Order: sequence, then C-alpha cells, then structure tokens
Amino acid sequence: MQRAASFVILSLSLLGCGDDDPAPEPKPNCSIGVTLSGDVQGTLSVLDEVACGINVSLDSGIDVVFIPLRAITGIELRIGEVTEGETGGPFPTRVGVTTEEDPTTQQVRRYATSSVGCNVEISEHRLEGTQMSVLGEERHYQVVGTGSCGESAVPADMMGEIVLSDFVFRATAIWTD
Repeated sequence: MQRAASFVILSLSLLGCGDDDPAPEPKPNCSIGVTLSGDVQGTLSVLDEVACGINVSLDSGIDVVFIPLRAITGIELRIGEVTEGETGGPFPTRVGVTTEEDPTTQQVRRYATSSVGCNVEISEHRLEGTQMSVLGEERHYQVVGTGSCGESAVPADMMGEIVLSDFVFRATAIWTD
C-alpha cells in the first residue's frame, strides 16, 4: 500500500447556519459518533463539529484523523484494504486515539488497536468531484460507514486502555494515481 503521507488536507466541517425554516438534519463532511471508556471517557456525536486530516490515497487504504474540539485531540481510522469507490466490508481497520496533554506530566498519550483490531463496513463511497493538483488529478469521495472493535486501544507502554463502542463515521477520501 502506497501513501503520500506528507500531503494532508484539513477540512473543517461547520454545522448550522439557520433561518426560521426547518432545515433537514445536517450531514457534516467529517464526523464520528463513538463512546470511549477506560483511561479516557466521553462520547462524540456524529453531529459534533470536527476537523479532519486526510492523507491522499494511491492504491488502497483510507487514513483520516477526526479532530474534535474537546479533550480528545484525535481519533484516527486507518482502513487498510479498501480501494477507490469500494463499499462493503468488513475492512480491517486500525483505530488510534490521541489525548490532550496531561497537565501533571506534560505528555500526550497515544492509544491504538492493532491493524486488524477493528472492522469497518462502508455503505457509501461516492465521487463528489475532481480537481487538478501538483499530485495530478485528485478525486474527492464522500465515505460513510460503521465500525466495531474486537480489542481495546492501548498505549505503547501497555499501561492502560481505551474501549471504543461501535461507531459511525463520515469523511472525505481523496484518491489520485
């Protein structure tokens, strides 16, 4: 699997500018709904405002980091075997969680499952547009899916864990040749 790891696109999904007319339920471009327990506890809603870091995908794999505006500084989904436009699954997935700096130790904690610790089902992988860049033609897709983990995310020192509930997500994937 090849990746252009140095090229990251940040997209901020903004919710809710409204008027008096009822609007359809918002569907942000980038969101994740998950509950975390263990060393870090909290729930993110699919309606929460988040930013996303997205690696450009070449042959296979989608790598997206959800950046909530709260104590969890990042949730990464690394879906390894999916190809451009592919739906279905299950696709083996690594989930990583990065927490805010601990005021006592001045350290950021990073937790992760193994590369096959979670599985994702992709229900939508729809082309939304193309554009030219220095990398060539970029094809922008909306990706929607659900996932579950059979193992906890643990830090490198194996001291602690984060348990993830089943989750739903929506993100942009960018494919290029």
